[in-house]
Amino acid sequence: MMSSSQQQQQQQHYYRPTTSAAAAAQAAPAPKKWLMDRITGQSKYNDRERPPANCCWVSPFVGWFPNLLETNRCCQFFGGMGINNSSSETFRFVCLHLGFVTNIGAMLLTAYACLAISLQYFLLSKASMETMVRTETIVGNDDAATASVVTIYTGFRGVAMDNPALAATETGRQIVVAYDDFCEFAATRGLERYLDPSKDCGSCASIYFSMNAVICTMVSVATFFPTFFSTQLRMYSGYDVNCTKNFLTAVGIITILLNLSVMLTYFFLCSRESFYRDGTVYFDSQGNAFDDIADISSNTYWKVKYEWKRGWGLIFLIAATGLKLMDVLCNIAVPTPSVTRDEKEQDIYETIVFAPPPTGDNHSTDNDDDDENNHHHD
Repeated sequence: MMSSSQQQQQQQHYYRPTTSAAAAAQAAPAPKKWLMDRITGQSKYNDRERPPANCCWVSPFVGWFPNLLETNRCCQFFGGMGINNSSSETFRFVCLHLGFVTNIGAMLLTAYACLAISLQYFLLSKASMETMVRTETIVGNDDAATASVVTIYTGFRGVAMDNPALAATETGRQIVVAYDDFCEFAATRGLERYLDPSKDCGSCASIYFSMNAVICTMVSVATFFPTFFSTQLRMYSGYDVNCTKNFLTAVGIITILLNLSVMLTYFFLCSRESFYRDGTVYFDSQGNAFDDIADISSNTYWKVKYEWKRGWGLIFLIAATGLKLMDVLCNIAVPTPSVTRDEKEQDIYETIVFAPPPTGDNHSTDNDDDDENNHHHD
């Protein structure tokens, strides 16, 4: 039998916390219920209003890697950026809805520009990057001149051509020639005067433009789809997080860079590196090019005028890039809620208990229970 003093000492020894346990308690992670409720669709802010579908909620990856995706200083700093630091729901509503509409418009315009990938005459002529109108005038000894007009539509993989001189051939007047075959086609059909001999005829067919343009436009369109869900999430301040704002900004910048890559490579690696540009060029009977008619010694010569115009594909791609930039700016302008950065507010959130208002049935049931209890007391 142990004495009472021995039992007391044993109990004190049993309940004494160890050093490792105390250290573990101090190293416990900060509470993140506010974040988990946003992931599971149980946020208690704004009368528990939430996005319409699960795909519009915060991604579970944010809960798995909160320090990497949400709570680090960089994410919190960028999330807090905005031109309106107040918790104005009106500003959030107007700005993010404007960005949502411009994002839809940007996607539709970019998708239209993708038609320039086609090698069908109808599609390529309606969605070309540029249109070249080539007017050729033949001047002879009798000063009589005959003119012919050829229209070329440039795309991502080839050109569409409306050439009346080919109407009687097996190809027909309206044809499409891939960039891989255009140099050979021009040489065999006597179309050398379309291409500047001082430049690289096969530049458009290189992977630096043709394949790059196809891949970039397709990826650009694909980047729009996840942003529709994330933008709807940001419309609900009770579900907005730093990660979503950062994600939308990063994806938006990628989309803009992809579109810019297509346009820049088109101009500097294709259009300006293969064809004659705006202006008038004179050719003698041997096919030699001259900038001034006085340099031509033969009596018969060709006067060729080149006029370049923007095609609908290029116009829509420029407009899509501008709209996407507006969407990115709208996203940056709206700061994330203060709970995503304020640890004190996060601690307070842990104590919030959402109590739904009592219904009529519950109220009557409570009254019946009270009456029954009073009856028993009596």
